[in-house]
Amino acid sequence: MNMNISKDLQALDLLLNHLEDRLPRSAPVYNIVKHVRDQKCEETRVFVDCVENCRVVLCHGLSIGNDSSWYLYGEDENDVTSMLNVVRLTELCRNETNQPDTFTFFCLDDKFLEVVAQYMATRGFEMTTDFAFRLYVRHLDKTVVEMMKQQTALLPRGFTMASLRPEHASLIASNTMYATPSTLPFVRKMIEDFPSVGIYPPGQGQPVAWSVLLQHGEPGYGFTQPEFRNRKFAQIRSTEMMSRLFDRGYKAVCLSTSDDNTTMQNVFKKYPGITPLHLIHCVVFTKCQTQPMSSKL
Repeated sequence: MNMNISKDLQALDLLLNHLEDRLPRSAPVYNIVKHVRDQKCEETRVFVDCVENCRVVLCHGLSIGNDSSWYLYGEDENDVTSMLNVVRLTELCRNETNQPDTFTFFCLDDKFLEVVAQYMATRGFEMTTDFAFRLYVRHLDKTVVEMMKQQTALLPRGFTMASLRPEHASLIASNTMYATPSTLPFVRKMIEDFPSVGIYPPGQGQPVAWSVLLQHGEPGYGFTQPEFRNRKFAQIRSTEMMSRLFDRGYKAVCLSTSDDNTTMQNVFKKYPGITPLHLIHCVVFTKCQTQPMSSKL
């Protein structure tokens, strides 16, 4: 397998140009690669198998402690060779991240999930979490952003919008449904590295509503304090986030919701510039205490 591990700007530009043609399916990977190129991010690695025709791309999102996150993009999920190339990359992942105790894989569809799970079992990892969600791509151009602004309510008098600050990370983490020990440092890292939006009431330094862009190009941790709801703050902060991302050159952002949240899925379908994607899995593999199965891959 011809493997490239590259931070070379020319190689990343080649990869970005290729992914742009396939943006509806590869937006998470596209946005991570774009961030690596633009920010020269030393913590993120891009693994490419056959860069010329982009068979498989694996992006190392972020490692916190012994938890390592990865984003996958396969050219053709029906191609067994592509699937095996993806899962075999995990050996390289382990070497590059000091053999972490847990791996988090995002953007696995059903076909990839089965193969990856089998392979990880041979390496002594069991799947401990499988969260299914629907992924959407919202394309950004001047027309879409202007349409959003026209449809968005105004902030109430005295309220202001500004970026979040690192000291707000504990507030955001404490209002997260799926908090883990790594949530707080992860949120702080996202605030430091990516655009964010906070809505602040008159004379207060703490936001009452917020959203922060995550590393794969999805606004996350969206929340409004209960006593400030029913003021369309979610719509307001979403429009502001899209406007900021468009100004920074983002061509699209990701949106997601759990597979059983049909209400939010119907809301997303009404957004301008939206493209629904496949059912996606976020899975966590944890190191087993028992001996791994023998590999036949």
